[in-house]
Amino acid sequence: MVSFFCTLSSFFFLFFICIHVSSAADTISANFTLSGDQTLLSSNGTFKMGFFKPGNSTNFYIGMWYQELSIQTIVWVANRDKPVSDKNTSVLRISDGNLVLLDGNSLVWSTGLNSSSALDAVLQDDGNLVLRDESGSPLWQSFDHLGDTWLPGAKIRYDKRTKKSQRLTSWTSTEDPSPGLFSLELDESTAYKILWNGSKEYWSSGPWNNQSNIFDSVPEMRLNYIYNFSFFSNETESYFTYSLYNHANVSRFAMDVSGQIKQFTWLNNNNQWNLFWSQPRQQCQVYAYCGSFGICNDKSQPFCQCPQGFRPVSQKDWDLKDYSAGCVRNTERNTELQCSRGEINEFLPLTNVKLPDHNSEEIGSTNCRSACLGNCSCMAYAHEETSNRCLMWSKDVLNLQQLEEDNSEGSRFYLRALLYGKVSITSVTRGFPELKSDESTAYKILWNGSKEYWSSGPWNNQSNIFDSVPEMRLNYIYNFSFFSNETESYFTYSLYNHANVSRFAMDVSGQIKQFTWLNNNNQWNLFWSQPRQQCQVYAYCGSFGICNDKSQPFCQCPQGFRPVSQKDWDLKDYSAGCVRNTERNTELQCSRGEINEFLPLTNVKLPDHNSEEIGSTNCRSACLGNCSCMAYAHEETSNRCLMWSKDVLNLQQLEEDNSEGSRFYLRLSASDMPRNSPSGKSNKVMIIGAVLGSLGVVALVLLAVILILRNLRMKRMRGEKSDGTLAAFSYRELQNSTKNFSEKLGGGGFGSVFKGALQDSSVIAVKRLEGISQGEKQFRTEVVTIGTIQHMNLVRLRGFCSEGNKKLLVYDYMPNGSLDSHLFISQTEEEKIVLGWKLRYQIALGTARGLAYLHDECRDCIIHCDIKPENILLDSQFGPKVADFGLAKLVGRDFSRVLTTMRGTRGYLAPEWISGVAITAKADVYSYGMMLFEIVSGRRNTEQSGNGKVRFFPSVAATVLTKDEDIRSLLDPRLEGESVDTEELARACKVACWCIQDEESHRPAMSQVVQILEGVLEVNTPPFPRSIQALVENDGSVVFFTESSSSSSHNSSQKQNHSSSSSSSKKTTNNNSSA
Repeated sequence: MVSFFCTLSSFFFLFFICIHVSSAADTISANFTLSGDQTLLSSNGTFKMGFFKPGNSTNFYIGMWYQELSIQTIVWVANRDKPVSDKNTSVLRISDGNLVLLDGNSLVWSTGLNSSSALDAVLQDDGNLVLRDESGSPLWQSFDHLGDTWLPGAKIRYDKRTKKSQRLTSWTSTEDPSPGLFSLELDESTAYKILWNGSKEYWSSGPWNNQSNIFDSVPEMRLNYIYNFSFFSNETESYFTYSLYNHANVSRFAMDVSGQIKQFTWLNNNNQWNLFWSQPRQQCQVYAYCGSFGICNDKSQPFCQCPQGFRPVSQKDWDLKDYSAGCVRNTERNTELQCSRGEINEFLPLTNVKLPDHNSEEIGSTNCRSACLGNCSCMAYAHEETSNRCLMWSKDVLNLQQLEEDNSEGSRFYLRALLYGKVSITSVTRGFPELKSDESTAYKILWNGSKEYWSSGPWNNQSNIFDSVPEMRLNYIYNFSFFSNETESYFTYSLYNHANVSRFAMDVSGQIKQFTWLNNNNQWNLFWSQPRQQCQVYAYCGSFGICNDKSQPFCQCPQGFRPVSQKDWDLKDYSAGCVRNTERNTELQCSRGEINEFLPLTNVKLPDHNSEEIGSTNCRSACLGNCSCMAYAHEETSNRCLMWSKDVLNLQQLEEDNSEGSRFYLRLSASDMPRNSPSGKSNKVMIIGAVLGSLGVVALVLLAVILILRNLRMKRMRGEKSDGTLAAFSYRELQNSTKNFSEKLGGGGFGSVFKGALQDSSVIAVKRLEGISQGEKQFRTEVVTIGTIQHMNLVRLRGFCSEGNKKLLVYDYMPNGSLDSHLFISQTEEEKIVLGWKLRYQIALGTARGLAYLHDECRDCIIHCDIKPENILLDSQFGPKVADFGLAKLVGRDFSRVLTTMRGTRGYLAPEWISGVAITAKADVYSYGMMLFEIVSGRRNTEQSGNGKVRFFPSVAATVLTKDEDIRSLLDPRLEGESVDTEELARACKVACWCIQDEESHRPAMSQVVQILEGVLEVNTPPFPRSIQALVENDGSVVFFTESSSSSSHNSSQKQNHSSSSSSSKKTTNNNSSA
């Protein structure tokens, strides 16, 4: 019997122990405390609580985080501003009716209740830590004492009785959870507002709207499929709360250290947080984000910079993205501001900035500089032009923002600084040509160590770029830095992604070039170069060499000259230039001027080296009488002669329509002159006499001429020339090749396209142009330009015909037709093979490469203006070729001209076509994005449903992307069952959505699109385009750039199999395609 009771008592003891252990998993009680590595775990396993160290900090805090996420994300901290140094000597326990944190015997943190009835503290499944009494009623809860994170179910309320609000307060930095400067609270107007330092409001949600159930200034709440929002108000309090429709999702709001309120959702597939929403949108809209004297710039990384002569108060804090302490003067120079010695003080002008709106004083003096210098407390001043008054700032200068150049709201701001001597400059790179930095903080490229022919412009501390290199703003690969102190100045760069391989090189071409390595292609990719034009490189072709940007190679020797070293020229080293053909044994004879002549070079840029001005108007005689004169030119404006002795350097051939060209006369031996020159007449007579003296020779010459002409005609009929240039066909030849233009392939805005065959049986596509108003000279010039553009993803132009008003272009023939005929397959064409995903992705990538070449690698940036599936042709291996490029107007690299004629096809037009602003290459980017959506979905972006509404696929895709829904739902249903790389699919959809952003500046360049699709660059989730947002808000009733005039023409275009090299093609039903 005793044994039985012992066994029974042991059973009950173990039973109570098990109950205690299970309850202790999520509960702190009198018998269970938290210390060292011990943790609490909510009953559903979502949240864990214990000691933690943020980042590299040595301090410990009691905090709460998500248990199952791979990234430790702290959602609540007890002792925010009182860390402990040793977690093993610290304990969290119930004591005197409170939950307290003790460090040894010292009280660190407490719930601060007067009650003594607290029994335990439980970590609930929603992340709320609740202190309970014996009846289980809550005495205190963490949801009433929020930190920086607002979890579902929590509320930030406004107490109408005390007129006080709860606050969500940011951390000080990523390693310091103590309360920062930024907080979110609810005010009595039912609006949430973000405050700086508890007082300065810089964002508001607007009041709650009971009709629309959103905050007035947060219209995005309408497009919500994840959250269930609720707003409550009674006579004692008002508060807003939210929950998740799908409780399997993980989401949180946070008052970030950036001063922005951010909404995150967890992506299980990527094991990372996705930023779903944030306010304010622009970082520099956060008040005083960069602290005192700091300059905020939304276009730079990091956003904050110190003005010249200032440095961060704490570089460590800035490295942790805490810029709140701002900047101070470089006091290590031991030169303080001396009010009594105003002469050593100066003012640093900051241009186009938003003036600080804090601590300013108005004075009546119009001499602002003197007024500020005479006031010891004046730190800065600005002149208000509208009122002709001075504004002066004393003490701190807060909320200083650098605006964009085209922002007319900017002002000039003068910041009081120390006046130093000039900074010495250290040479960075040596060589020939040479890249050097100078005392103006500009990099310059020198020829022979002396002649400057390119400059980066000085470093701009506000925009963090060199003034003449605006491309630096559009950088996603490099981290640029410029340093300057009293001993040296230098510029350096690093890579954001250290897996990338990149280099800058001072090339033998005289250009500075920036390369990135493409692993997929095993080759270097030219990312950037300067100068853009080869002939802008000084003396690139050496002495007497002529540089021509429109020829290949760029360098030529004038008639009667030859390269000094043909071997060097074959290696693209033209620096030694040209010499006269001394093998003729005819030297220039000063004593016998009659055997010297002058070769006229028309429309050239005159050499700018070693010239001498003389007053004589008979330039030819003056030069002949001077043994050292190698060339001359007549300056018409001053009626003076220019003569060149010794070397003639930097001679450039300009285009025919360039009015800046001059006539340049180069001294030659008479025997080296062209046969049609005046001094060659006697030689002509001798040659004619010799020919007439021998009929046999004449017969041989005629026979040779006939054979040569026949050979040239055969080559031309094959569409080729011996020098690799375009073939010039006669109209009769093309008429015969196309069987009198009998087999029409398609037609469009520029004309009709016909199939043909040359005599060597090679198939061609002949475009008969219509409505071309250009003259013969301009037409040939533009056609030659197009002919020099060759790339594996561009349709090759083989030749042309220009006879009066008959203008034709001859292209390679593409046997697999256009992309649209393989994407938009109708029911009557079901026998066609559906393009697989891998092939679609390669087509998208190839098309992007072709466009990037047109935009960035041609001598002139070529904007296509009509990117659509009909203008993407497929060769025999389904390789993509962009057609129709160059037929729209050519635009220079500065993009300063406006294309005044509406071009392109509706459905692919960028918004700027409608608004009438200048068209740049970003218009092609927009069209490419629209087309990329069609490649993914396999259908037109706009489809009319049975109820008459338009289904706009980009809005569907943008919704899926921004709400992290199933990306495969966007894929062509015909590819169901195929193994699709979801990373490639997501990459394609994201880059397409970035391409169709309303603002040009938000769209990537095509070169960046290529790098994203190649996997070289990472791509973030894009924002929802505003114009598509409007479509969604109007429930699809808005027709977004679709054909509204005729649905039948739109439908018929989907049934066609072919494409022509035309804008807005409308095709006939045939079996093949042309360029």
